[in-house]
Amino acid sequence: MRLFFAVELEQDIASHLIDFQSGLDIESAKPVSPVNYHITLSFLGEVSEKQLDGILCNLHPPQIAPFEVELTDLLFWPKPQIIALNVEDPQSKLADLKRVIESSVAASGFRNVSKQKYVPHLTLFRNAEQAPKDNTYFSKKIEINEFSLMQSQSAKDGVYYQTIESWKLVSPRSIKSQLLGRD
Repeated sequence: MRLFFAVELEQDIASHLIDFQSGLDIESAKPVSPVNYHITLSFLGEVSEKQLDGILCNLHPPQIAPFEVELTDLLFWPKPQIIALNVEDPQSKLADLKRVIESSVAASGFRNVSKQKYVPHLTLFRNAEQAPKDNTYFSKKIEINEFSLMQSQSAKDGVYYQTIESWKLVSPRSIKSQLLGRD
């Protein structure tokens, strides 16, 4: 199974993205299907069922309160031929969430986590040969309150992503609540 951790988007955010994506004049690029919109946190790659069981047993909701990020400027990466929206995260909460997830995954014994520099983004087009020239302004704040373990699956009409499991973000408990069991 090809697995990755991601933030899935609410339907109302996806609706804004559909309108924006369809308004871009990009020749020869393949638009990402709205059902596949997500922000990747950590790519695991090929994972066996035994490894998956270990990962699921070791992963607990991180003590990170829900937070907000903003989808902004278009990015164009020529080598992977991707056009994406930048994800502005001034407090680096996505990177914090990524570190917590990868620490839990490592505790399960799985070591094949991607070592690439983390650049949060939301891919809109693949196989793009050039950046769009017009209508590139976008700004939408989104609330991050959960993350998911996703499976990438190939089908006749392309790739689609299936949610295996999701976890809500949980605000850290105060010392008082930890000791007394209440806030």
